[in-house]
Amino acid sequence: MGGFREVRLYLGPTGSGKTHLMRQHLAGVTRSLVLDADLAELPGTRYDDFEALANALDSRSVPGGFFRAVYTPRPWDYPAVFALAYDCAPMALVLEEADRFGNPKDNEEYWNAIVRGRHQGLSIWAASLYPSMLPIELRSQASYMAIFKQSEPAHVEWIAKKIGKADAAQLETLNYQAHEKLIWTQQDGARKIGA
Repeated sequence: MGGFREVRLYLGPTGSGKTHLMRQHLAGVTRSLVLDADLAELPGTRYDDFEALANALDSRSVPGGFFRAVYTPRPWDYPAVFALAYDCAPMALVLEEADRFGNPKDNEEYWNAIVRGRHQGLSIWAASLYPSMLPIELRSQASYMAIFKQSEPAHVEWIAKKIGKADAAQLETLNYQAHEKLIWTQQDGARKIGA
C-alpha cells in the first residue's frame, strides 16, 4: 500500500493554540481518526463505542474514501484502535493528549502504528502538554513541530536537542496570549510565527 507519511507534534500548554492549529490543518485532510481526550474540540463524526467506529471505518477503508472520525478510547481499547488505524491507512491518526497512551513497547499495535505505519501511509499528529513525556519512538520521527511557549526545563531540554539550542532559545520570547509559536520542519528548521 504505502504512501506519504508525516509525524507532526503540536506542543504547548493549555490554551496556547495547539487545538486551533490542528483544526486548521485537519480541514485539508480527507481521511482522519481523532483519538479524542473527551474534549470534543476537533471535527468529525463522533462514535461512542469501538464497534460502531470499526464498522464505519471498515465500510470506508478503501483508499481514497473520505472519513473524519472522532473516538474517545478507553485504555482497554488502545490495542484495537491502533490496529484499526494501521489497517485503514493511508490516513491521519490524531492523538490528543498523546502522552496518555503510554509506552509503545507495552502495546504492540501502538508500536506498529508509530514504527511501521510509514509503510501504510499512516501519518500521526500528536498534541501534548508534555513534550518530553511523548514516547521516543514518536518524537524521533517528527517531521513537523508546532511548539508553543515552553517553560518546563525537561521539555525545553528535549526540544533544544531536537531543533538546536539557538532555535530553542526563541521559546522564551514567545507570547502566550498572542498564540505565537515556533514551526519546525526537518527541511527548513525553525521559524517564529504569530497567531
